[in-house]
Amino acid sequence: MAVLALAAALRFAGIGQWSFASDELGTFWEVGLFLDPSAAPPDNPDANVPKMIPLAMLIHRVGHLCFGTNEAGCRTMMALFGVGQILLCGLGLPGLVGRSATLGCVLLLALSPEHLFYSQYHRFYMPAAFFATAAFLAAARAARTDSVAWMLTAVVAAGAAVLTHTFLGLVFIGLVGGAALGRVGVRGRPFGRAFAVALGGAMIVAVFAAVYLYPLGKGKATEYPWAGFSPAHAVFSSISQLSWPVALFIGPGGLLLRSKDRAAAWFWGVQAAVWCGAVVALPLMLPFHSAYVFPLNLPMFVLAGCAMSGIVDRLSAANTWGARAMFVAIPLLNVPSVVSHYQDGSRHDFRAASQWIAEHIGTDDFVVAVQADKLEFYQPTLHGRWDRPPSRDIPEWIARHRSRNGVTWIVIPGGRGGLPAPWAEWCDRDVRVRATILHRRFDYHEYPIFILEWTGAALPPALE
Repeated sequence: MAVLALAAALRFAGIGQWSFASDELGTFWEVGLFLDPSAAPPDNPDANVPKMIPLAMLIHRVGHLCFGTNEAGCRTMMALFGVGQILLCGLGLPGLVGRSATLGCVLLLALSPEHLFYSQYHRFYMPAAFFATAAFLAAARAARTDSVAWMLTAVVAAGAAVLTHTFLGLVFIGLVGGAALGRVGVRGRPFGRAFAVALGGAMIVAVFAAVYLYPLGKGKATEYPWAGFSPAHAVFSSISQLSWPVALFIGPGGLLLRSKDRAAAWFWGVQAAVWCGAVVALPLMLPFHSAYVFPLNLPMFVLAGCAMSGIVDRLSAANTWGARAMFVAIPLLNVPSVVSHYQDGSRHDFRAASQWIAEHIGTDDFVVAVQADKLEFYQPTLHGRWDRPPSRDIPEWIARHRSRNGVTWIVIPGGRGGLPAPWAEWCDRDVRVRATILHRRFDYHEYPIFILEWTGAALPPALE
């Protein structure tokens, strides 16, 4: 209960403090399309999103009605799902991997920077993680006991996950593989009734995906301008998303679990293999972001929790208090990133940037911003004085839309390294950096927004 209280306190603290960022405003648009599909042109790829993940849209709609649509209100449902996922693990894991490993897993989840972020993020990833977790836990019990009822529960939960986040069709690969290999070392047939239920569910979802989801998603993938992560970038980004304490303990945890419970080791190893395969293969097939595999992260936390349990077992004989201190110290390695999250919400502060622009913009000035929708959301009175480049070809866009009689302001989010090198050189010659909206963090990554004043001397270089 103490860990659950810690998780809840962390996820509700500051929940409305951060401005909307990234895709959070897009969720409002998608929920609107869910309620009124005619609001978008049929050829708009976004028009199909609510049709692909209707359960996610319904969850957001209920959250909006219950808690409101301001920053705190629309994130509250996500925080509840985040705490709910940790509660599910606390209730369902002890009978599968033991109490000590369960405690390690939920501690790592409670202090996970990415889990905290998505619990305060107005998007569908946390509900998807909740349903995927329910599927994993039910399937693990089904694999152990060859229970049809538990596997049916897993299939229903996995189906809900697919209707929340399309890529979670991958969960069915884990259900089938786990039902087959999860009975290794258990008396009885390796391919029992639970396997048949999992395979049947997977076949139904495969047909559903081919007939319904693929035609809807194809347009979104082909028309989306972002190229996604390279395979190498995807691997390291996904490992970073887990956090290094978890990533480093996955292998040892699997070996320790195998020495105690071969069947459980096979089951969770299959789920971890599905995660690894998704991280490597998906970037080769579509525009990929590590957030897409976030809902599949639980098996890695389970294996890391098993490693923590093994450490306690081996150190307790020599020094019980030392073992307990080590058990607590491992999750605490994430504290710098957790504390940093409360500096800026792990996102760019578009609210502060829009306020700065509103206070400095002249009558004839114009703003070109990479994410103009966030800025205009916070300063709707400046409607018509923002523009957003349709692609990375910002110079051409600025040339066509620059202010003729006043100043053209350029607003561009960046990273800790500052502006891209060509832009930094251009700023030294032709532009003044008027403001940098930045909240200092204690870990490596920071989220600055640069506000540039350009009077029309020379165009900026293209961004690759």
